[in-house]
Amino acid sequence: MDDKQKKGRPGNNQAQNKQCRDVMKEVTISGDRKLQEMFKRCVEYCSRNRGMNLGFHDLTRIAEIIKSERKCDCNG
Repeated sequence: MDDKQKKGRPGNNQAQNKQCRDVMKEVTISGDRKLQEMFKRCVEYCSRNRGMNLGFHDLTRIAEIIKSERKCDCNG
């Protein structure tokens, strides 16, 4: 197995991390540590375990649900 297969695609991870930071600022959960952790856990669960390709609008929707309901429906 070569390095690319082991490490995955770091470019995509970096882009998604930046999108996550932007979404947290836009939805204003960046000040609440508990909501940040819940959001990150949910995004990681959905993207890795469920194989979902999350775009900016999907991330925004997840952040808004977490902010309003204080929980996520994905079981992550």
